[in-house]
Formats: sequence, structure tokens, C-alpha cells
Amino acid sequence: MMEFQKFFASDNCATVHPRVMEKLAEVNRGHAISYGEDPYTKQVLAQIAELFGGSCEAHFVFNGSGANAVCLNAMCPTWGGIICTELAHINCDETGAVEHLTGGKLYTLRGNAKNKLTVEEMEPLLSKIGSQHASQPRVISITQCTETGTVYKLDEIQTIADFAHANGMMLHMDGARFANAVAALNCSPAAMTRLAGVDALSFGLSKNGGMFGEAIVCFKDLPHMPYVRKSCTQLISKMRFIAAQFDAMLENDLWLSAASHANAMAKRLSDGLCTVNGVFCAAPTEANEVFVVLPHQIIEPMRAFMDFHDADFGMDTVRLVASHDTTEQEVDAFVAMARELAQKAAS
Repeated sequence: MMEFQKFFASDNCATVHPRVMEKLAEVNRGHAISYGEDPYTKQVLAQIAELFGGSCEAHFVFNGSGANAVCLNAMCPTWGGIICTELAHINCDETGAVEHLTGGKLYTLRGNAKNKLTVEEMEPLLSKIGSQHASQPRVISITQCTETGTVYKLDEIQTIADFAHANGMMLHMDGARFANAVAALNCSPAAMTRLAGVDALSFGLSKNGGMFGEAIVCFKDLPHMPYVRKSCTQLISKMRFIAAQFDAMLENDLWLSAASHANAMAKRLSDGLCTVNGVFCAAPTEANEVFVVLPHQIIEPMRAFMDFHDADFGMDTVRLVASHDTTEQEVDAFVAMARELAQKAAS
């Protein structure tokens, strides 16, 4: 029999939430009109709109990269530019999908110490506006939570949105871990998006207990979004199976409780590791990602015990990600192993 393991490599590696599995089985009965024309899918899309306080439109796609690529394709013309950080997922982890599908240019900036875009850093790009020799800045894309585990505060989002709109740009939010950010700030989904000036959101599900599928939520009128989705090969025929997953996670705010649990496990992991001799926090733990510097000698033994990835910055810095199914026992066992190995390495 296959041995099943759990580890901290990514929340993409986690199990599908049991309620999602149950809901998928529930809707797998009889036939339904394809491509989202069935009543069930329309009902769930309306639930998502209601979650954000109305005045928005949602569209299902297969995955997170697809959500970003379709969304930004609809927001950015071929002669346009998209401003993001150097570590942005759309720049580092999507094999050029956004540039390929939009035809536009990514303007990458360093970001501040917490990997967040700031108005001060973006202002010099305004000099390109009106020059026929430059890709015109048309979209700002922020990742929430960021690729280093930090969370944009509501006033920071509003400041960026105001800057974007004042200069003829739109604001996109890559929300692969949107649920973790909402849980971390204890705010409403609308407060973090529509009310803060976000024009479109890639609303993640896969990292928070889903099997596959994400939602694009448009707060600005983008009537051509359905055609862009189809041309980008992100229109699923049996759409009720994405709708079912969102239905399960929205019921009784399961999406929030799952994210809150992951955040709590990450905090427990971070607090525990930072009591180990020779371990240092490389970034604040604000959601469900932990970035720490481990003693070099213990990295590979720790990885063999419970797998994780190296971080994109700093020697001996690793990234550990907690999930909806992470347990206190697993966290405590990992911390205990780190302490034991660190003591042996120091002796």
C-alpha cells in the first residue's frame, strides 16, 4: 500500500477538503447544461458576488495562472504594461504566460522590505505615459498575500488603487492566498477589494482546500472577459464541478475557517522554530507562510523528515507553508526535530 505523507512544501500539496469531496459527489448526478449555463453554477456565481457585496461579476477558470493570465489579458492591451514586483508570481512562476497572452510588458520593481509595491517606487514609470516608444503602464498587479508571506493592509491597497486610477491604470490583485489575507486582517472580502479600489481579483481556491478551479471577480465592467477566457483556453465545459467546490467552501464560511487554521499553524510553527538555537525569522509570519534561516547542517535532514522548499532570497533561507489540514502534532514534531538536530550540530 502507498505510504501517505504530509509536509510543508506548499499548500498546493495539501489534501482536498473533505466537504469539497462530498459536494463534488453530490453534484455528480444526472446531466447539466455545459459551459456554466446550468442553474447551479449561476447560483454559486451569484453567491460569490454576494460575498463581495454585489456590484461585481465572477468567472470560473481552471487554475491560478489561468486566472491571472485571463484577467490581465482583459485588462491590458498589447501595447500596455503591467507593474508588479520582481518576485511576483506572474513574473517568476508562470513561464511568461501573462506576457505571452497579453502581448504586454511586465514592469518589475524591487518592492519594499516586505515585498510590497509603493507609490514612490512606481512614480518614475509615469514618465512613460504618452511616449509612443514605451509600453504604456495600464495595470498594477499586487499579490495578496505576497510571495514572501506578508499582507497588504487595507490602507496600502487603497493608496495604490488611488494612484492607479489617478493615472489611467487599473488595479489587479493576485489572490491565490486571498482567504489567508482576509483571515489575517479579520476584514470582509469587500473591504479588501471592491471598497479599497481593486478592479479585478484572482480569487484562489486550490491552495485553500479545493481540488482545482479559481474565480476571476471583476469589480470594474470588463464585458469582454468571457471571450478572453475562452480564447485563453480557460473555459471548462463541466463547470458545475468548479462551482461545487466554491459552494462547499462558502457554506458556513468554511473558506475562512480553513484559512484561519492554516494561519494559526504557521504562527505556531514560526514561534516554535524561532526558539531553536541558530534559527532566525527571515520575514514576519503574517499568514500561512513561514520564512526562516536554518543552520546549514540541519537543512537536508529536516527536508528528509518533512519536505519544504528553499526560499528565493537569502542563503539557507527556507519556506514552510501550513495548510488547512496541518495539525498541531505535525508542527510540534517538526520543531522538536529541528531542536534535536540543532543541538547535535552545535555539540
